Amino acid sequence: MVNFDEQANCSNCGAKLTTRFCGECGQEKVKRITLKELFKTAQKALLEFESPFLHTFTKMTVQPAVVCKDYIEGKRARYFNPIKYAFWSITFLVFLTAFTDQSLAEHYSFSTSFENQEFVKKYGESD
Repeated sequence: MVNFDEQANCSNCGAKLTTRFCGECGQEKVKRITLKELFKTAQKALLEFESPFLHTFTKMTVQPAVVCKDYIEGKRARYFNPIKYAFWSITFLVFLTAFTDQSLAEHYSFSTSFENQEFVKKYGESD
């Protein structure tokens, strides 16, 4: 079992620790993971005023093109990682539909409208 109070070397890169943060890689001195620490981390990540997740969520809701443009141009510090954002969004959607007895297929099924029938006639039958 690791004794976190007597940590002399960085758990990430192995460099000698002289302060709370590693001078080589910048990682904070490791603390024991407790339920309280998990809640604190989640609260900081989601509810801080300048939280990257909160900023990404609001911008993706209102101006998704701006977020994509900024991220591609290298302005990434203010945004939550888009792959993680997509993963958490899909996970939330799946749980939301499971708890509300909804079916994702109902919301995303193809309609039998005239335009759809014309498309099938023009480009062939689907399997």
